[in-house]
Amino acid sequence: ATLRDGRCTVYFVDYGNSADVAAAQTCPLPEGCAELPEQAVRCGLYGVRPKGGGGWGEGATLELATLMQGRLMARACRVAGGKHEVELRAHDGPSLSEVLVAKGLAESTLASTPAAPVPRRLASVLGLAKPGEALMLQVTACKEGRIWVLVAHPGVTTQLLEVEQELNERCPKMAEGASPARGALAAKVLPKAAVVHTIAECPKPQGRFEALVSTVDSNTVYVLPIAQRDALARVSQALASEGEHPATAMTKLPSPSQCVLALYSADKLWYRARVLSADHDTRQIGGFEAGLRESFWQVQVRFVDFGNVETVSGKDVRPLREELAREPACVLPVVLAGVARLAPNAVDLLPAEVLTVEPTDNASPPSVRLMHAGTCINDRVASQPEPPKKKLADNPLPSGRVAATVAHIALPDGLFYLQQTSLASGLLAMMEELNASAATAPKPASLKLGDAVCARYAVDGLWYRGAVVEPAKDAVGPLKILFVDFGNSEDVPKADLKALPEKFEAVPLFANCVLLDAVASVSQECAQQLVSAEVEVEVADASCQPPKVRLYVNGSCINELVE
Repeated sequence: ATLRDGRCTVYFVDYGNSADVAAAQTCPLPEGCAELPEQAVRCGLYGVRPKGGGGWGEGATLELATLMQGRLMARACRVAGGKHEVELRAHDGPSLSEVLVAKGLAESTLASTPAAPVPRRLASVLGLAKPGEALMLQVTACKEGRIWVLVAHPGVTTQLLEVEQELNERCPKMAEGASPARGALAAKVLPKAAVVHTIAECPKPQGRFEALVSTVDSNTVYVLPIAQRDALARVSQALASEGEHPATAMTKLPSPSQCVLALYSADKLWYRARVLSADHDTRQIGGFEAGLRESFWQVQVRFVDFGNVETVSGKDVRPLREELAREPACVLPVVLAGVARLAPNAVDLLPAEVLTVEPTDNASPPSVRLMHAGTCINDRVASQPEPPKKKLADNPLPSGRVAATVAHIALPDGLFYLQQTSLASGLLAMMEELNASAATAPKPASLKLGDAVCARYAVDGLWYRGAVVEPAKDAVGPLKILFVDFGNSEDVPKADLKALPEKFEAVPLFANCVLLDAVASVSQECAQQLVSAEVEVEVADASCQPPKVRLYVNGSCINELVE
């Protein structure tokens, strides 16, 4: 509105409300912001007007304010007088217009005569095709100069036979005639919906039990209880002749958790499996028949009697027969107590002989101790964490006990970052000098893994020394930066990174990265209590990286308490 007495009325184009503001509280719109379209669209309610004409009364306004709480669905109906008219409703509820009319707050402007029914049109499969996508075609009919073709698209062709079967069941007369699709599909008839059989989980033995390690997947160990060996023998015997059975194809894409039979690529034998995921493999362009069915599928399964995972083609998956579902799974998934992360070659580090398994809880999967010759071997397969790579020099811990502060604890690896008390004044002086020079520092010439940088910490806006520990995922994304003098890692935008002046690259690190001696894992609660704690640190083993240390509080070692 026109400026009067130093004030003006403004309309907030991204929200729709207006306000009277002082001219001093306005400024020209930056050029970049002017390119963005208005985010609020001015609309009216379709099909209604205020009761009796005029404007909306107070009752209607209050009712609308109540109805418009939360998220609404809008359907654009028409544009009249340069303004959109929309139908608003909350999910499956009535439209706001209907509510206002029902409560006598508005009257309908729509004609009362019913509109002629709109003919239903089937969508074309070609609407799913992407530009340049290759589709398989098969001629099904030719009449009066017109040719009809059946188009194979992996998004819908697996459903075609099911649709035809349902049509024939609902319209018996149609079933008497020939089906062009059935002719094109070699007259295949879908069976009635088959019963999907499930395989029970491996029974969990009570107390300690003996088992063999079958496989390791990520952080889970799959063990075969000795008590399940007879069951595995029965399942193997029943599966031995599976290759001789007539091939029974899956009639539709299997769903996650569905139990099936899958062909293992290593020995070309069939095994019981549980589907982890299934999807169409659009990379394959095979024959028309293959495109309609399982050759387009990629199915990831876990073999329930062994624990290993494999991705197989849909043609190598069969429905599970009832007699093969009677035995429960033969392997039991467990996690190793006190092991935050397994070594990549954990399966090779575990003995290929009978072990004693001691459950430590009743969780699912249970946490256990693996015992060999009376000794727990969990530590044998634990992954030894490596400190992030960095180009700055370390400041080794001296011999004997040294006063320090716990600056940060990185979980789940249990990496402790300690700042020696004797170096605190040096850290403070370096920080003051770094922040004084960071404003004029250039952009980094390189942002590769391990490169030293000057990074601004979002919490306090100050500049710190850092190292790149994870590059950006794309050209505009942030980088994972380790603040090397404190130990914490954060995602930092490229705009908050500067080249680290050369003089600061020569300064050794003020944080020592260590592991606690004889401590396999550190809980979140314990880590929260120890951060910022003043301790004494003593190196227990300097031969490994990071070194292992003992921490003391009031003269007593706290490593056992942490464990």
